[in-house]
Amino acid sequence: MKRLLKNALIWIGAVMLLFVNVLPAYADVQNFSGDNMELVHVSEEKLDDGNVLVTEVYEENNDGIQMYATNRTKIAQKRSYIKTSKGVVLVQMRLKATFQYNGRGSHCMGKNEYVDKCVKPYTIPVHYSNKENNTAYGHFRIQKNGKHFITKILTLTCSKNGTLS
Repeated sequence: MKRLLKNALIWIGAVMLLFVNVLPAYADVQNFSGDNMELVHVSEEKLDDGNVLVTEVYEENNDGIQMYATNRTKIAQKRSYIKTSKGVVLVQMRLKATFQYNGRGSHCMGKNEYVDKCVKPYTIPVHYSNKENNTAYGHFRIQKNGKHFITKILTLTCSKNGTLS
């Protein structure tokens, strides 16, 4: 009877570890403005045409779920958009990535790039993403009036402790 109880507790513990360590790695934030996303950084850059390029970093706030996990998972998004002086968004692109970290290292588990908005005369005919080690990259070639305007590379990096940059 003791052995049966001990085996049952081991199985329950194994299943709990599965839920804490594995399932969050496959979580997917479908809605960019989801309740769990928190804005952690904003920067602005003035462009040659007088518009402003804004870049924002968001991260999913789920540390409480993973408090005792050996390997933690973090979902992050970097959104960049071009806006006029009146605040009208002309182009919006986004990179989403999932990272796993444990205090000794981190790695990017998945990435996707999105073009959320393009208003004429802007287009984004080429966009793709890739990952390497603990970094995800989103490449966007932006054209204005059919000619190359800027190439924007969004980069998300996760440190061994889960800090995004």
